[in-house]
Amino acid sequence: MSLAQPASRPLKVDRRNIDLYQGGVDTGSNISGIDFYGDLTKGGAHGLAEYDMLDLLKFYKWIRWLYVRNQTVTLSYVGSGGNLGIMRDNRMQAGDATNHANSFRTAGQTPDISRIDVDWSKIQANYDTSVPKPNILDYACDSPPLMVGGYGAIRGSSMRKFPMEQLGELVAEALGEIGNNKSKSYIADMTTGRMGGYAIIRQDATIPASHDDGGTLTDMGRVFEDTIANAGAYTSGGIPETKDQPLAVNAANQWNLYSMDVPTNAPPPPPNMVYVDADGGIHEWGLAGMQQYFEQSVQHIAANGYNTAGSGKLIFYISGEINSVNLGNGGSSTALDAGFGEVENERLNGSSTSGYTTGPAQPAAGNNYRTQEFPNGVAQIYNTYSLRSYTNPVV
Repeated sequence: MSLAQPASRPLKVDRRNIDLYQGGVDTGSNISGIDFYGDLTKGGAHGLAEYDMLDLLKFYKWIRWLYVRNQTVTLSYVGSGGNLGIMRDNRMQAGDATNHANSFRTAGQTPDISRIDVDWSKIQANYDTSVPKPNILDYACDSPPLMVGGYGAIRGSSMRKFPMEQLGELVAEALGEIGNNKSKSYIADMTTGRMGGYAIIRQDATIPASHDDGGTLTDMGRVFEDTIANAGAYTSGGIPETKDQPLAVNAANQWNLYSMDVPTNAPPPPPNMVYVDADGGIHEWGLAGMQQYFEQSVQHIAANGYNTAGSGKLIFYISGEINSVNLGNGGSSTALDAGFGEVENERLNGSSTSGYTTGPAQPAAGNNYRTQEFPNGVAQIYNTYSLRSYTNPVV
């Protein structure tokens, strides 16, 4: 969510027979063919209602579907140098061995264990900023859609036109849900992901067949492996041991990037919004015009924001990456990991001194007093990384 408060709800046509309301209870059925143009609609007719919870959920999903028809913020897999920053794998290796003719070198005289760093930077964020900001008056309506609120002397205090920033925020709220950043308390928590989004998933997980919006997931490639020293491979009799002896990597130590793909079937559209003409008449905004406007609007907002400050712009970043790369100025509390846990880098926690090892008894002649310091201790998590997204806050 970009604004301090969620955007207001649009008004829609209430297609029920108002003559059948009894004691505030609607006992009527859906009717069609109502003309909401003319003087009788002024001042707030019974034929208008705010979007309810289900309407808003339908609107958000529909907006995301319009967005992915020409997705303007994408992540791609690259060989190296991705601009989302570096996830660093590090592990310990043995120090250099010593070999002396007369005595074992002390721990202080034996070279320390050292760290090997392997940097992973395989995710690139791409912004297509070429989609222009649409003018709502070009899409078969004479004004921004109506919402509840003061609207001057003509309409009393019953309704008013959407301020364009709030309408932009309504669109940005749908994009915010890609990162599980919810503007409304009744929006369900995301379990796997939503279309237009991505996730980094550990490879021993059972990859879900579909995400929360109903589309499939596509494996884009390996973006991290966690390696750790194999303490059991180092022995006294093996001195001088090979310095770097990691455990074999398996699926529990590998993470791939996945995209949340477009569902096969389009989601149902939300209710038609309404607008006001120059004479004060209220009209239902046709679905074709709504779709054309909001499709271009969401694609512009995702890459540019809905104002000059970039509010509502969709940001992906990696939490914990070593260079503090963040293309915006906010953050998300949700890791995009499909529920299988964040990326973890472990290494052994033993010191050089505790890894000091002498060789076995050797013949007196020659350089046979050998020492070496080995990786040791227990595995501990030293770095945690996760892919996240949010919509840029108002600045």
